[in-house]
Amino acid sequence: MRKLIIYGVGDFAKLVKHMAEADGHYKVIGFCADRQYINSNYFLDLEVSPVDKLSEIYSKDETYIIVAAGYKSMLAREYMFETAKKTGFTMASVISKHACIDLSVNIGKNAIVFPGVQIEPFSVIGDNCIIWSSAVICHDSVVGDHCFIAAQSLLGGRAKIGKRSFMGFNSIILQDVSVGDDCLIGAKSLVTKDVPVASKCIGTPAHIVSTYDQKGVTV
Repeated sequence: MRKLIIYGVGDFAKLVKHMAEADGHYKVIGFCADRQYINSNYFLDLEVSPVDKLSEIYSKDETYIIVAAGYKSMLAREYMFETAKKTGFTMASVISKHACIDLSVNIGKNAIVFPGVQIEPFSVIGDNCIIWSSAVICHDSVVGDHCFIAAQSLLGGRAKIGKRSFMGFNSIILQDVSVGDDCLIGAKSLVTKDVPVASKCIGTPAHIVSTYDQKGVTV
């Protein structure tokens, strides 16, 4: 069984630990975080190490790392992914055995895919994406790096969603529609036409209610 370090010490890190071990693919041996976020030496009875000291503690040949950062800030998730890459440890993915993913699908590094997810043929999922329970990614769709796709969302055939974007619960992006980088699609929204970068869209049909600045999408 492969050894795994989880980068993060919050509720989402606890959830990722459960998923990683439930399917029997990994044994979590520790957690890590940026120094300013370490308030205790232990989390879930495992040692918490500074992320910049991992190579002094663990063997890179035997240990994997995964980023466990939720949806509050897409830029923070991107930062943690880039920091994890710099450690030199191999990046893991946690993909539930109860997800239905066609063999033709291309999934990037540090993917977290929950039970009940369906990803249809020829779709592409970027690095550091979270796809929550029962979401559906239809054929030939593209999900950019660092995206968060909430539960029961649907991305239609040949649709695209750009980097660092967020799809809320039960949201739908129709077929052939493109959503730009750094966008937020609100819960239960129906996106029927292309959305420019850095937009917040809500409603049925969805309309732009605001735009994002350099801080990116926050939820």
